[in-house]
Order: sequence, then C-alpha cells, then structure tokens
Amino acid sequence: MLSRDCCAPKPQPDGIHHLLGLWNAPPEQAVMVGDYVFDLLAGRNAGTATVHIDVTGKFPWPEHADTQVCNLNELLALVVEA
Repeated sequence: MLSRDCCAPKPQPDGIHHLLGLWNAPPEQAVMVGDYVFDLLAGRNAGTATVHIDVTGKFPWPEHADTQVCNLNELLALVVEA
C-alpha cells in the first residue's frame, strides 16, 4: 500500500512511478483509472493512459482522460477488446 507518507500526493506522479518501478513496467504500458481530477492528472503526469470512471456519466474533466467509463464492467469490456 502506498500513502502520502512514502510518496507525494496526487496529482504528483510519484506513487505511480513507484509502482511502475516495482513492477518494472514503463508508463506507456500502464493505465491510471480514477474518479477524480487528481487521479487523472497523476496519470497524465506519470505518462500513463488515463481512464475516468464516473457513475453519473457527467465526466467533468474530459480533457484529462483518454477514455471514459461509467462502471467497471465498461472498463472490463475495453480490456477484453484489446
């Protein structure tokens, strides 16, 4: 588990970079899924793709998301298609 005690809080990309380092994965092969603008900005700042999940379907920050879904089933369908 990562917290603000070990990494700078979002929208800084530190937590994502830390995890990618542990997994030996480049940002280009990662996706940040989040429900708030700081999640999306952290993904952008880390160089990952971003997915905005919003159960209301309003998606108030479209400029920060590569993809938008209303629920995890929609996200799973995108992953299965890829």
